Amino acid sequence: MVLGDLIRHAAMFVLGLLAFVRGASGAETDLKAALQQALEGRGHLGKLLEHVPERTIQTTESATRLVSLLEKTSLEDLLVEVGGVSQLDVVITLFQETQDAAAIGILTRQGLPHLYRLSNELQPRLSKSSEREFLFLLQVFAGYKTRAGSLRVLRAAREGVLEDHPLWPYVFDPFLFDHNDAVRLLQELTKELPQGQIGRGVLDCANALLAEGGEFQHPFDQDRGVDRLASWLNGSGDDDVSEIQSAVAALPFLKHARRSELLEAAIHHPHPLVKAEAGWALERLGDSRGRNLLLRVSRDVRYSGIARLYLEELGQSESIPKEVLTPAFLARADLCQFLSHLAENGRPPDQVEILDARSIQWPPTRRKENVWLIQVIDDAESPGGPAQKGIAFVGPRISYQPEILKDVTEIEQMYGAYCAWELAPNGDPRITGQPTSEKGWSLIKSANPRWRRLKRGVA
Repeated sequence: MVLGDLIRHAAMFVLGLLAFVRGASGAETDLKAALQQALEGRGHLGKLLEHVPERTIQTTESATRLVSLLEKTSLEDLLVEVGGVSQLDVVITLFQETQDAAAIGILTRQGLPHLYRLSNELQPRLSKSSEREFLFLLQVFAGYKTRAGSLRVLRAAREGVLEDHPLWPYVFDPFLFDHNDAVRLLQELTKELPQGQIGRGVLDCANALLAEGGEFQHPFDQDRGVDRLASWLNGSGDDDVSEIQSAVAALPFLKHARRSELLEAAIHHPHPLVKAEAGWALERLGDSRGRNLLLRVSRDVRYSGIARLYLEELGQSESIPKEVLTPAFLARADLCQFLSHLAENGRPPDQVEILDARSIQWPPTRRKENVWLIQVIDDAESPGGPAQKGIAFVGPRISYQPEILKDVTEIEQMYGAYCAWELAPNGDPRITGQPTSEKGWSLIKSANPRWRRLKRGVA
């Protein structure tokens, strides 16, 4: 399966659209007050919530005020942005963040009809600034698991609204969680497969449900669908690899005559992630070639993490090569997986080499830990120019902050920089003022009096 995509999609739904609408625990009365102020026209809802620590609908009173705000406020006013965030953004997130059963009931019965109306008003006048709101409205409709909401998702998918928008696959996320309309929706969309990112969302949703034991015909198990899978498999670049993985993940669930042809294409695809996906698919089909593919990818430090995950999922943990389970290899592999999931990276670096490794008392955890400094080298970012280099830290947590190592060349100071950087955001009293490598190194030295100072540095 394309686990990374599915986890990312699920996280988007669970965590909500906007980071700013989260905070530490606080009084629900603050949320009610902010909603009341917005209802009375005394400010933008996003601005009013800036200093509210708890932004989760927990009472029927807050739910009722949110409904009243929707009833009173025009679409134009809801689309007004402050700091790049519209009031509709905030409303959508509040619908997603609701936890109280009674409040959910009010929002379902009284709030959703207003959101249906707003989506109908918004669709004919979509702009670059409102496309996101429309798609996340669809996600809310799916998340509330009503038949009316599912039908609106179905209609938008059939009409191909914003079909190439990269957020469309997220719309299908709620259908992965015990949704009564999931199979019915996929069956309806099988009749005429949507294009673009809508089709990608259908593909990922069907893959996930079938992998979990669902029983229905895969929407792509037809000539048109197989043709599309084949076209994805012809891609070769890093930009296409997630799409290709999704295509390969569908193969165990197809009965089409061309399945073997597509499996062979996946097996011989040059990208290790596609080979890992092919290994997973073959194992699902009882083909022993699958394990061999996964073992081969597991030895590639850049992609070892996903191969090991698949082997574990398939009950093949005992076959994982011992050499890829050594602490040093795992440190490099975990770093590669970490960097692959960073938005600014999206792929593993070309090289990761251990610069230093130690077992020390680590001040942030106050325990003895295995820690590494690992040099990251990436040629792809500078075609024709010098390779991009940086030093990452791997230990109880993984950090890659090249900016904090500016002008730092000594090993000890590098450890110190990462130590200070880890402690400072938590308000640790051992780091006051600006976190510096010197402050971090002082803590490390005090905790490790027998530290053997290295003579060498890094150019």
